[in-house]
Amino acid sequence: MYFFFFFLMIRRPPRSTLSSSSAASDVYKRQVSTQSTGRQGTSNMVQPNFNGRWKATTKEGLDDFLTVMKINMIKRKIASMVYPTHVIEIDDHGNFKLQIEMGPITKTTECVIGGPAFEDETPGGEKCTTSLAWEDEVLVVRMDGAKTTIFGRRWLEGEEMVADMSVERRGANSGTKTARQTMRFVRE
Repeated sequence: MYFFFFFLMIRRPPRSTLSSSSAASDVYKRQVSTQSTGRQGTSNMVQPNFNGRWKATTKEGLDDFLTVMKINMIKRKIASMVYPTHVIEIDDHGNFKLQIEMGPITKTTECVIGGPAFEDETPGGEKCTTSLAWEDEVLVVRMDGAKTTIFGRRWLEGEEMVADMSVERRGANSGTKTARQTMRFVRE
């Protein structure tokens, strides 16, 4: 049930453990020194405030997204029934922390926005490189693997946070398959 929720995250940390007892036991911290202070983006614009607890309210395209990611039907059905809570913290130096709560399971990820690409794993388990950056008022993630590319964006629309992810999976015999899923969140 756990692996199909990684698409909801900005990134899945390698070497993480499953633990429902402590978020601290599930933290992978990626520290990258940056030369600038403050958030990094393509302009001097102040980035939106994603900080806080966000509860998912809608999911569109989830089954197609997970199918392209090669997630089996049983796990896809379970994923369609769960509406996770995302707890986000971003400081003025670009340190990013995302905690995803799904019932008794908590997943915590930490990294630096605007740092260099780093080794990671896609929600389907494929090794990849991941980067996270601001593009004006949108927080963008890109995961590049040998067969899979995932592109995600988060932004605010009024009182809602929108998380939009697209996946492209390349197969030798099956050609290229794509899918897109969108989730909307409200502050708790």
